[in-house]
Amino acid sequence: MPGATISHPERAAPSGGSRTSLDRRAMTDSLEPRHNRSRIQDHEPVNLFTNGHITRSPQALAEGPLPASGNPDNDMFDADIAKILQQLVITVPGLLLGLTVHEFMHGYAALKLGDPTAQRAGRLTFNPISHIDPVGALVLILTQRIGWAKPVPVNPQYLNDPRRDMIWIALAGPAANLMTAVIVAILFRLAYGIFSGMTLTPASLAVVKPLIHMLGIAVMINVGLAVFNLIPVPPLDGSKILKGFLPIKLAYQFEKVEPYGFLILLLLIFTDSARYIIYPPILFLQGLLLGSPAG
Repeated sequence: MPGATISHPERAAPSGGSRTSLDRRAMTDSLEPRHNRSRIQDHEPVNLFTNGHITRSPQALAEGPLPASGNPDNDMFDADIAKILQQLVITVPGLLLGLTVHEFMHGYAALKLGDPTAQRAGRLTFNPISHIDPVGALVLILTQRIGWAKPVPVNPQYLNDPRRDMIWIALAGPAANLMTAVIVAILFRLAYGIFSGMTLTPASLAVVKPLIHMLGIAVMINVGLAVFNLIPVPPLDGSKILKGFLPIKLAYQFEKVEPYGFLILLLLIFTDSARYIIYPPILFLQGLLLGSPAG
């Protein structure tokens, strides 16, 4: 799942003082994954908006000049706290949206196929609180590399054809994330199209810039969730899809891997092996939805 390194942005006041316009290349570049990163979760601080020859980072544009305390160490500490809060404000909505639609659609698909278990458990809701796993959220905060939501309960005994139906139930989550990414990408392009021809005041820019950046990050997160969950390693959705297509005997053999699936997944993530699997489709889908930097 997408994360970001936090570093202190250069504090430069825009030339011309009062108005700033959007820059397409800088905008899309800020949302483009880096080929030369050792971890797919890392994004270097990049510039989102430009004004003449003066360029400021997204965080700097959003928060404006830092109040001077007279103590450089205190100023640095305050800046870091402000940037962390800004990063959370920009990232958390897309993350909650992605997790919620993913888990909701698992339960909804199960219900349509005859299993009311998720509905009875109160999981057919768009309230993210019902889907958040406190431990998974804590692990995500601490590692910035892996986390998880509450798994949606499914009882195969309710299903007419468990092997076939489990494929559809597992596929519903990633498919929902891709559809969400498409819808949010349309909003991203509309917002950019509306505001790109305008000259914005600093007050307007402080609203427009985080909003557009938030939409772009939401697209990235949903694409990442979809692709990552399709890895055929238990307990991810891809493993359930694969098991449904395997012959019965091979499916039984595959089930023996399930107790070790989470350890295998951790190994793939923390050795950076997973990025070689998910990086190409993420780059392709992100470029398709958000567009590549021009020129």
